[in-house]
Amino acid sequence: MNAYLGLDVGTTAVKAVVVDETGRVRGSAAATYGYQQPRPGWVEQDPAEWIRLVADTARRAAGDAPGDIKALAVSTQGDTALPVDAAGRPLAAARTWMDTRTQAQVGRMLEVPQTRWYEITGATPLPHAAAASILWWQEHLEGARQRIHGVCLVQDFLTQWLTGQRLLDAPNASRTLLYDIHRREWSEELLSALDIPRAYLADVAEAGTPIGPLLPTAAAELGLSRGTTVVLGGHDQTCAAVGCGVTRPGSLMLSCGTAWVVLAATSGPLDDPRRALHSYCHAVPRGYAALGAFAGGNLLRWFRDELVGDADGGEAAYESIVREAETALAGGRAPLLFLPHFYGSVLPVGCPSARGGWVGLTLAHTRGDMALALLQGVALQAAAVVKYMVQLGAPADDVRMIGGGSRSRFWAQLVADALHRSVKLPAVSEAAAYGAALIAGRAMGAFGNDNGDAPNVSLRETVTPGSSVWPAAARIFEELSTNTANWWQEATQ
Repeated sequence: MNAYLGLDVGTTAVKAVVVDETGRVRGSAAATYGYQQPRPGWVEQDPAEWIRLVADTARRAAGDAPGDIKALAVSTQGDTALPVDAAGRPLAAARTWMDTRTQAQVGRMLEVPQTRWYEITGATPLPHAAAASILWWQEHLEGARQRIHGVCLVQDFLTQWLTGQRLLDAPNASRTLLYDIHRREWSEELLSALDIPRAYLADVAEAGTPIGPLLPTAAAELGLSRGTTVVLGGHDQTCAAVGCGVTRPGSLMLSCGTAWVVLAATSGPLDDPRRALHSYCHAVPRGYAALGAFAGGNLLRWFRDELVGDADGGEAAYESIVREAETALAGGRAPLLFLPHFYGSVLPVGCPSARGGWVGLTLAHTRGDMALALLQGVALQAAAVVKYMVQLGAPADDVRMIGGGSRSRFWAQLVADALHRSVKLPAVSEAAAYGAALIAGRAMGAFGNDNGDAPNVSLRETVTPGSSVWPAAARIFEELSTNTANWWQEATQ
C-alpha cells in the first residue's frame, strides 16, 4: 500500500503525519523547539533545527506506518526568512514572523502608497513581511550586496535541502509582499521600488507541484527511499484548510490556536476597503484565500497564568477553566462583555492602539463569569471577522473549526451561537501536516480527485447554534469595540 507523508514546520513545533490511499492517518510524530531573542524585538530561529526535527519526526511517523512512502510535502510557518550564500548556506539566523526590528524598513516601504501595495499583494506593509527582512539585511548585514545570493523562506530552504532544487509555493510567496497575487508572479514594480534583486527570490510554482526525488543525503536522514517524490507544499494555514476540506468558495476555516485565524476560500482576491484582511494564494492550484487573525488561545493562557495561577497545569488547567465558565453560564448572573483586543483591534474597527478588558463587572461576579466572558468575547471577535468577509462577498456556507480551541465542545458551541451558523468539527483537528500529506498524495494521483479537495474528511461533530441572545451581544460588542478603540486612539495621540 502506498502512503504519503505530510510535515508541518511551525513556529514552535514540527509535526509529521502519514496517510494511506484512503486519507486515513497511519502514523504521526511531533517535536517541539524554540526561538532565540538576542535583542529586544528580535525573534530568531536556527534553520538547522528545522532540518533536524524534520528528519526526526519523519523517521518516527514513517516507522509507525505500514506501506511505502510514495511522496511527501511540507507545510510551513509563513514570513520567516533568512539570507543565504551561493551554496545555499545561511548567512544569518532566520528572522521569524514574530520579529519586530524592521519598523524603519516598513517606513521605507510606505513610500509606495498603501493602496498600491494592497492592489498588487493583497496586504499592506507590516514588520513581519519578508520584504522588510530583506531591506533590513541589506542595511545591516556586513557586505550584504556581495554576500547575499538568495533569501529563503522556510519552504524553499527545505526544498533545496530535500531535492537540490530551490522552489517556493505560491501561498508563501504571496505573503512576502513582493508577489503579484493577480498575475501570480514576482512584482517587478515593487522589487524595483525597493531595489531588491529578482535573483534573491526563488522561482514560484503552485502548491502540489511535484519537484523531484529526494537527494541521497536527505533520504538517508529521513529514513526514506531515494525514489520518494517531494511535492511542493504551502503556507501552514492554507495546508490546514486543505486538511479540513476548506478548498472551495463558500467554505471557511476557523483555526483556533495561540492566535485564532479565519480563512475563507475565495474565487479571487477580496476588494477590502479597510485593508484589514490579507488576500493571498491558496494551496489549491490557482485558488485564493482571505485571512484575518486575532488573539485567541493566548488570551486563555494568560488567564490561566495570571488569574488562575496554574501555569504548570497544562490541559487539565484549561479544562478546569472551561468548567468554571459552564457553571457561570448556568448561574444566571448579569452578563459580562470581554474585549479581546490585547494586541489592538483589526475588526470591527482597525485600531492598533486599542486594548482589551472586561466591561460590566460587579462584586457579584466570579472568576467563572470572567472566564465565560473571555470565551464569548473571542467567539464574538470570530463572528465579526466572518461577518466582514461575508459582506465583502466571501460566503460562509460551510464553517469548519480546527486546532486546540476546537477540542472544547463548550467553546465550539459559543462560536456556533455567535456566528448563527452550524460549525463542523473535523476528526483531525491539527490539520496542517494532514493537509500537506493530502497535497502529496493528490500530486501522485491518489484520492481520486485533482481539485484540492480532501478525501473523506470525516467529522467528529456538527455543532448547531442554540442561543437567541447573541444578536444583541454582537451589536454591543461592535459598539464597545468601536468606542474603546476611538478612546485609546485619542489617548495615545
